[in-house]
Amino acid sequence: MVLRCFAVFLTTLVTLSAQAQSCDRTVPTDHATIGAAISAASTDDIICVLAGTYYETVDFLGKDVHLLGLGGAAATTIDANGWDAAVVFESGESSDAILEGFTLTGGVADYGGGINIVSSGPTLTNLVVSDNDAWYYGGGISSYYGYPTLSNVVVTDNVTQGSGGGLVVWGGSADMTNVIVA
Repeated sequence: MVLRCFAVFLTTLVTLSAQAQSCDRTVPTDHATIGAAISAASTDDIICVLAGTYYETVDFLGKDVHLLGLGGAAATTIDANGWDAAVVFESGESSDAILEGFTLTGGVADYGGGINIVSSGPTLTNLVVSDNDAWYYGGGISSYYGYPTLSNVVVTDNVTQGSGGGLVVWGGSADMTNVIVA
């Protein structure tokens, strides 16, 4: 498992460095927070987030943007600090809403402490979703009538008082490649 995780991180770093030149917005250079960058973004913008820990919750606001952690999951973290789900897709985002290269932690929500998906189909790639909590379903990831695509995602050490401590998919489907739920 350690070798597989290392391979995911190495692949992320190579991919991210190749894409770093095409950023439309950069956090924290252009915008102080990820949320502010998404609010200001237009469809198809690439929002690059420099390595570091960002204490906030992130809502894609129905925008099909690419949120890219330049340091990869090993160095770029969204820590919800117990405020809500770390990341939310609940406004009809399509597969063009891409979340890539982050660790998501500290989420506490009714559903999907790490990632909460409702009637949306985001692309989730090169992520670590760990140490999140949900009251009802999906401590790590909850998808309710969603259709996400997940690749190279590690979901670990998440809890729920209900069902699906790591991941739950209700009333929809998920396309998963190289996803580890532990």
